[in-house]
Formats: sequence, C-alpha cells, structure tokens
Amino acid sequence: MQRSVAQRGARSSSSLRVSFGSRGGPATCSGRRSSSGASSSAQRGCPAPEAQHTAPFRAGESSPGLARGQRVVARAVLGEAPATAKPTAVPQPPYNVVITGGTKGIGRALAEGFLRAGDKVIVCSRSGEFGRVGKVGPDERVLEAVAEMAALYGKDRVKGVAADVAKAGAARVLADYAAKEFGRIDIWINNAGTNAYRYGPISESSDEDLAQIVQTNVLGVMLCCKEAIRVMRAQPSHGHVFNMDGAGADGNATPRFAAYGATKRSLAQLGKSLGAELGIL
Repeated sequence: MQRSVAQRGARSSSSLRVSFGSRGGPATCSGRRSSSGASSSAQRGCPAPEAQHTAPFRAGESSPGLARGQRVVARAVLGEAPATAKPTAVPQPPYNVVITGGTKGIGRALAEGFLRAGDKVIVCSRSGEFGRVGKVGPDERVLEAVAEMAALYGKDRVKGVAADVAKAGAARVLADYAAKEFGRIDIWINNAGTNAYRYGPISESSDEDLAQIVQTNVLGVMLCCKEAIRVMRAQPSHGHVFNMDGAGADGNATPRFAAYGATKRSLAQLGKSLGAELGIL
C-alpha cells in the first residue's frame, strides 16, 4: 500500500502530492532493498517518488524558481550503511523528518502531510538574522509557522529553526539539532531553493543573484546530504534523503531563469553520484 501526502498549502494555492513506499519503510520499490537492509527508491529500476507543484505560491504571483505547472521530483539518494556494517532494521513509523525550506509552499505542505500521518517534523528556513549569517536559532517567521502547525498537530511533534544551509556549519548544526531533539533522523528532504526572485536573461543577472542561486540550490544541498549521511550512518535504522528537483532537471531549456534550471539539472547528477558512492545504484 502506498502512503500519499496530499494537501493545499495553508498560505498558498500550491497543491502537492508525494507518494512514499509502505509504512514499513519509506521509498521502497516492489519490496527491493539494499544489501544493508535499508530500502531506497534510488535503486536501479525503481522510480523516484514525485511531488507536483501545479499552481503559483500565491494568487497572482509567479512561483519562485518554477514555471507554472512545472513538476518537481524528489529523488531518494541515501539508504545505505558503510560497507562493513551488518544489515539492520529499516526505519519504522512514525518517522522523524527534517525539511529545509519548510515554513511555506511545498515545504510547508510536506511538513503538514507528515504531521497528519503521525510523524514528527523539524523545519528550517532562511530568514532574519540567523538565516543571513548562517547561524541556527529562533526566528519570527519560523516560530510563527511552527506555532501554527503545533496548534493543529501538537507542540512535541514539530520544531523549527532559522538556518541558511548554504552557509558553512549551518547544515551540521541543523543535523545535530534534529538528532538531539528526536533521537534519530529517518527522512531528510532538501527542499530549500531559490531563483533569487529574479526573472530575466542571465546576461542581466547580478553576480550576487547568481551566487545566491548556486550556493542555495547546489552547495546547500551538498552540505545537507553530507550531514544527513553522517548522522544516518551512525543510526541502526539508517534513513533516506530526498533532493527536490525543479524546472531544468530534465535538461530542457529554462529561459529567463537559466541559473535555476542549471542548478536543478545538477541535482539529478548528484543523486546518481551519491547513489554510486553509497552502493545503492
């Protein structure tokens, strides 16, 4: 039986559907598992779960970094133990989930979907002082989002911090915080992304905007994958990492947001490389 997360964002007109594997283990495919006993949809021949963004974030606004109706695909890239580890248990529900960029839009929809299913969630968002300098800590926007979700699903099941995961050290602090709060991390979703809220030819883009797009969408994902792998490898049940693709991930042109498309294309290659490094491809 498939587990689906489907909802309309609380503050947006975005709709989203993400399908995971059975409740016995996320991202499974026809019962196949890796040699360590951890399952992954990144195994050869196993289709990745899909998240579909079908409307702008808010009525009358363009969705940041995505063409209207652009499909977003979440690819599982982790689920393997070190080569010397013995087979261990697959993560069991309720799951402990980390979602970057989880206070609004697709990230918020994912967070509430997991919460409705009975899981625990930690969200982070880049905003305020902490987000700008790469520290991890409280922030008004994050606190507000957490308070809203806590009122619906319980304050012990949702936590949040402000963190710019593209900054040195922030991803590590976030991973350690999540492991300390929940004891383990079962699912990590790299959802944070940006188009610097600019649309136009790359020749007219500022150096600062291009740097922000690449640092957030590529470096931030790499740093988070690194830290998620570190924490999950130390866990008996390991875990799964999902990287959110977007426009350009399939190699098609993305005029007027070329930098964004190039970064999303890179995530497909990153997923394959991580799968090969971890022995699940």
